[in-house]
Amino acid sequence: MSPKPGKRSRIGRYRDGTPPVVAEPPSMTPAEAGFVALDCGPSDMTLATIVDLAARGYLYIVEYQELAIPRSTIVVVVRKRPGPECDEVERELLNLFQTPGAAEASAFVSARPFDARYFRSQLLGTGVAKLGAPTARASGLRRSISQRLGAFVFRRAVEDHEWFDRWHEAVVSAGALMLVGGAVAWVVAAIGWFAGYISHFWMIVFGIAALAGAATFAGTEGRSADGSVAHDQALGFRRFLVEGSQNADPRRLSRYAGWAVALDCVDEWARSLDGLTEKGAVEEMAPWLTSTERNLAAWSDVADVIRHLRARIHAEDSSDDSSDPLPPLRAGWNGTPSSWPEDKARPGG
Repeated sequence: MSPKPGKRSRIGRYRDGTPPVVAEPPSMTPAEAGFVALDCGPSDMTLATIVDLAARGYLYIVEYQELAIPRSTIVVVVRKRPGPECDEVERELLNLFQTPGAAEASAFVSARPFDARYFRSQLLGTGVAKLGAPTARASGLRRSISQRLGAFVFRRAVEDHEWFDRWHEAVVSAGALMLVGGAVAWVVAAIGWFAGYISHFWMIVFGIAALAGAATFAGTEGRSADGSVAHDQALGFRRFLVEGSQNADPRRLSRYAGWAVALDCVDEWARSLDGLTEKGAVEEMAPWLTSTERNLAAWSDVADVIRHLRARIHAEDSSDDSSDPLPPLRAGWNGTPSSWPEDKARPGG
């Protein structure tokens, strides 16, 4: 349990090395859960946030085949504007997606212009009704999205939630420097001692320095008491998705797709749902996901699309927007200009 506000309760850790099952998602975003529990990277934070927003009804994820492109393309489609329950990260990401093409790097758009008419015809050809405005392709998403999002989540974990010691990175860096420097100096001192130039005293000094650095580098976890609680809650919810969800409500469980991405258990989550739902129920329970390339007959098919999405996010070299990156997330992303031509940026125009 989290300590009450203003109080620092003594934290008791579980004895068997495994956190207890937590059947409700903890009070954090999926991106924060992935960071505090598994130290996931910025791209996985972005992926988890997009999938979570889709599962909550804000976005569609569409897999379709572009002309002359060997692999299928993942397109993000806007479903509705951010609501009051969205946090700062989710709101800014949704605001960025409101302008079609704004989330794609300009170099990627120049190399691969988006054909909105062909996209709509592909969907109509497979019987998919009009979904909304296509806004970005996963492979061309600006890399600065993940860079900014990752930096924001890290800062919020350290400064707002106080899950980590502010000096953790400095202490770990100092320990690594002592370890490497002490080890190199010990080798030099050993050579000098064998050659008869210096006393063995310096071997002892540098050996102690290297051991102290190793102890500091390896033994500094950096989590506060609240950070340990957050870590255990996130891993406890992962246990629920992996092994404790066999008797869960499948509709409720299906809404945790973003959490399964963040906590790296998409396949286990899909297997649990396959055991709980009847054949043909996937399209009804996952209306946020559409594919013109495969039949979504089982939740394992949903897991395959998510796996493909993970492989494709920021995949193109031209998605590097370091020459014109997004501003820091706190500065806001609303109003970011688009590189898409006007007549192709808005369906039906």
